[in-house]
Amino acid sequence: MALTEALDAAHRPSAKKQSPFRLSSITPSSKYYWVRLLLENPAVVASLCFLLLMLVLALLAPVIAPFDPNFVNPADRLDPPSSRYW
Repeated sequence: MALTEALDAAHRPSAKKQSPFRLSSITPSSKYYWVRLLLENPAVVASLCFLLLMLVLALLAPVIAPFDPNFVNPADRLDPPSSRYW
C-alpha cells in the first residue's frame, strides 16, 4: 500500500515555483490582463524598449543628421573627416 501511495504522490502535479518576474496573481478578468502578462516576460520588455528607442531616434532624425543626404558640396568633397560631418 505504501508503494502505491508513493507512486501516486510522484505522479501528482506539484505546485509550480513562482517566477521572480510575477507581478501578482493574474486572471483573465483583470482589467490590464494582457499588459501585465506581457510585462512579466523579459524578452517582451527588451523588445518594447528597443522599439521605443527606434521610435525616438526616428523622431529626432532631423536633429541628429540635419544635412540633406542627396546634396553634394564639391568644395568639401576632398576635405578630411571632421566634426562638422560626423
